[in-house]
Parts: sequence; structure tokens; C-alpha cells
Amino acid sequence: MKRLISLLLLFVLLLSVNSTVLAAESNKPFTMTMASDAPRTVDLLLYYALKELGYTPSVSILGNTATLKMADAGERDAVAFQTKYIGDQFKNIVMVEHFTVLIDLNAYVNTESNIEIKTWDDLANLRVGMIYEKPYVETRVPKSAKVTMFSSSYELFRQLSKGELDAAVVTKTAGQEFWSPGNIKLANTIEKVNTYTHLNKAHADLAPQLSAILTKMYDDGTADKILNHEILGEPNEKKLILRISTYNSDSQWDSKINDAVEALGDYNVMNVDLNTDKVKGIEESWRINRNLLRSDLVGRTPDVILVSDNEALDFIKDCYLPLFNKVPVVFCGINDYNSDSILGFENQFTGVVENISAFETVEVMLKLFPHTKNIFVINDYSTSGLAWKNQI
Repeated sequence: MKRLISLLLLFVLLLSVNSTVLAAESNKPFTMTMASDAPRTVDLLLYYALKELGYTPSVSILGNTATLKMADAGERDAVAFQTKYIGDQFKNIVMVEHFTVLIDLNAYVNTESNIEIKTWDDLANLRVGMIYEKPYVETRVPKSAKVTMFSSSYELFRQLSKGELDAAVVTKTAGQEFWSPGNIKLANTIEKVNTYTHLNKAHADLAPQLSAILTKMYDDGTADKILNHEILGEPNEKKLILRISTYNSDSQWDSKINDAVEALGDYNVMNVDLNTDKVKGIEESWRINRNLLRSDLVGRTPDVILVSDNEALDFIKDCYLPLFNKVPVVFCGINDYNSDSILGFENQFTGVVENISAFETVEVMLKLFPHTKNIFVINDYSTSGLAWKNQI
């Protein structure tokens, strides 16, 4: 297994061809914040714009209201991915005149549905899914709609594909893709809205400069290349492997995978231990890990992603399109693998599955102990434990 993982990773690394990368010198720190449904291309667009002005940007991902409050209080230098009118309560924020990105407010439905959506009013009395804390959208959806909030578009579209929602309303930027198993269609673009970057008034003098840089980036095509994933970030000095695992770092499994990665040669490895907080639950733990990962990778893009175990695979599916679109993924240690395991990701994902020999084990047990009447299976309720249960 160690050798197979090494060969798979090496093969993917050799085949991967980085899109264009840009490099710029900077030295002044600049803190940005934005809502979690903003795709990572927005981070990159502002990253390069600010670097051209001599800043080293960092990004923190928070709820929509929290982002505005932090920028208004001066705890962050800027808030991005906001509509033009953010409310009169934020007195310490200055808007950058040129828009950051144009968004489509799209309504999606199941392909088996006959529902037609032309305007916001057509959502009345429907089961509608949307992303948390989108005030602009929330105020336009009819009060009679039964609204369910989601922390990621992947889970939102999964529910829509299963018929548990009538419609999904999401914001979409140029080049942004959403997961689909093939039975979801765009019903209509209900509205198009420009989003803007707002600066804390301490940086008011920066607003016209940033506006001029954004104008230049759109005029010369750089912005379009970033939004369409043709520019992925700073050039990596060495190939960067992002490794996401749910294994205990002291386990034999984890050691063998580390050996497989080290056997590749001189590559940089970024390790993420995806430990689910039992109190906060999977959804909240994933949201925290997703936001931390995005902050750590601002301005950089991994060359390949290695995920270990079922929960790590589920996590990367949840955040792949907004964060890592077009980056190849290699998985290992996957139990109960079936046609749905990488549905919608077949062109980007490959790897090694783990099939336990449940039937053969029972056969040996019965040969050794032919009078056995009851067999007790000791398992747990983790993602892998439930996968083992299905296999058994």
C-alpha cells in the first residue's frame, strides 16, 4: 500500500501542470475578512491587487455580520464580498469604488422538477435552501418560503439532488462551479449584483489606489484569469502536497502514509489533522477546519491533495470546488467504496480503496470454532466505523 500511494502521488505530481502564477514583492501586513461562501478566487484577486500596492494580505473567514463588525471596529483592515449598501450602522467603513466581483444570484432546481423560477416571488411556498448569513438574499426570499440554511454549497446541492429541497439559491461568480450528480439544473439567474471591498476608515487613502488596481486588472484580463482558475497563486519553490487525515498521528497507518510521502523525494508537505470536535459536531468542525485551511493557504495553491480515511474524503468533497477547483486529489484508506463515493469528482479524484475481508474472516473463525452460534462485532460510530458496518 505504501508503494502504491507513493507511485500514485508521484504520477499525479508529474502530470500536474500549474496554471499561470504571479509574483510580487510586499512587506506591509493587511488583514481581510469575508464570508465563507465567497470562492477562493476572490481571495486571490484581492491578494494580487494588494500585493501590487506593497501589502502582504491575510484572510480570515467569518459569518457575514461578523465580517462587517470586525472591519468597522478596526479589528480587520477590510471586508470583501459585500453589496454596495451595507447599512447605516457601520460608520467606520469606506467602500472601494470599483467592484471586486460580479455575482449572479442563481436559483437551481432538480431536473425532475417542473418548477419555474423567474423572480424572487416564484420562491413563495417552496422548500428553499441557501447559505448561512446572506442578508441580501434573505430579505428577497418570500416569507412564505420554508428556508433551510447550509454551511456549504456541496451539502446544499446534495439535498436538492435527493429531492429534499424544491430550490437552491446561491451566489455565483465567474468561473465558479458547484457540485452536481447530473440531476440539477439552473432555473434562472434572478438578479446580478456587484460586490465590493470596504476598508476601515484608517485606510481610506488606500481606496482610490485599490480601485485603480482593480480597474487595471479587469482591463488587462488578469482578473478574468484569476476568476477562471488560470492563475492559481504564488509559485511554489517546491511542489506542495496538502495532506488531510483523520488518523491518529501516532498510529501505524499514519506512519506508513508519511513514509510513502517522504519516499517521493524533496517536496513540501502541509499536514492537516481533521479531528472532529464531538461537542460541536461534524458540520461545525468542518466549517472551522475549512476556514483555517483557507486562511493558511492564502496566495498559495497545493499541487496535489492527499486525503486519508472516509471522513477526510467527505471533507475534501465538501470544500473542493470553492477552495481547490482543478487541483488533483489522491485518496487512500477508503472503506465501503461505491459509485457514489466520488460522484461528480471523477475527473479530479483517484486513489486506493480498503476492502476488509469480513466474509473470509468469518469463514476462518467457523473452521477454528465450528460450534460458534453468535459473533459479536466491536465497532464504533465514526465515519469509517459505519463504512465497515456496511461492508460487513
